Amino acid sequence: MTATLEEAAQRFATELTATVQGALGQGCSPFRVQQVRSNLTVSQQPDRGLSLCCDGQPWLTLEAVYYCEWNSTRQYLRIRRSKIRLLYGENPRPLVRYDYEPENHLRRLPAAHVQIHESATGDMGALQYEAGDASRRARRRKQEFDRGAVPRQDDIHFPVGGDRFRPILEDVLQMLIEEYGIDREDGWERVLADSREAWRLGQIAAAAYDGPDVAARALREQGYEVNPPAAGDPPRRQDALRYP
Repeated sequence: MTATLEEAAQRFATELTATVQGALGQGCSPFRVQQVRSNLTVSQQPDRGLSLCCDGQPWLTLEAVYYCEWNSTRQYLRIRRSKIRLLYGENPRPLVRYDYEPENHLRRLPAAHVQIHESATGDMGALQYEAGDASRRARRRKQEFDRGAVPRQDDIHFPVGGDRFRPILEDVLQMLIEEYGIDREDGWERVLADSREAWRLGQIAAAAYDGPDVAARALREQGYEVNPPAAGDPPRRQDALRYP
């Protein structure tokens, strides 16, 4: 029996819940599927985010939300957009955002990117004042500065791998454990590694749809017998291959 989109999204939510609870403890609220207007989303419910602790004391908050749809063949769940935010303080303010928005290439922005929130007086802000005007966004930013706008570091979108190779929640959690020593469960590293492996295997399958002729050639080079369809090789997905 073919799964519905909601059932596929629920499996994804269950996998995320097992990952975060296995790494950080059973106190983490579970991920659930919600219908938000026309979007099917997977996020934590209740929506309070992951409380990241040091020595048992809450310190940072991590929020994650995924917007789901079928891929073009309706065989695999596709993440249409995702947002992962790291927040700090009693009245949480954002520090870093990991966003994935595939349609960003229409605005000449990277699909997968990091935005860093920091004081507007930092070095990145100063660099924006001195930057050139060879692109539409740079020209618009200079015009905003001329009107008195203050440069903000979180206005810069740092690319981080595009459709297939972007950072995932497991990567962010491991960075926080390694770099900031947040509290975690015994065996957290295996939990994250197992979950990351499953994600990347899925991405290998999905990436084959982006360049099926290249995927077939790579398999032939390893000794597999792969023949093209009678109609010839399907077209490559240029949007997934060419844009950041």
